[in-house]
Amino acid sequence: MRPVCSQCGKNFFTPQVACPVCLSEDWTYQPSCGRGVVYSATVVHRPPFPGLETPYQLAIVDLEENWSMLTNIVGTGAPATPIGTPVEVTWLPLNELIVLPVFRVRVDGAQP
Repeated sequence: MRPVCSQCGKNFFTPQVACPVCLSEDWTYQPSCGRGVVYSATVVHRPPFPGLETPYQLAIVDLEENWSMLTNIVGTGAPATPIGTPVEVTWLPLNELIVLPVFRVRVDGAQP
């Protein structure tokens, strides 16, 4: 799900009080297909706080509906996933209450 402005149609993330383009407060959550491409990625080797396992991949993914998301790429190792790699969302349970959206390289390898 992603916020979409009902006035100008802009997709945006993270949710905000008003659309960052037209400032309308009239927006709703709409489904996302969960497919996109890697815009940028890096491998983090030093944890930002104790208890976080490293290494992990941090990436910006451009989704098919024209919005971007800061996320993790899972199922790969170092080096970082190349720019332009097709990815799809998967879900990473952290505990009984928290499940994070993360991305993996698309099996079919097709460009979105």
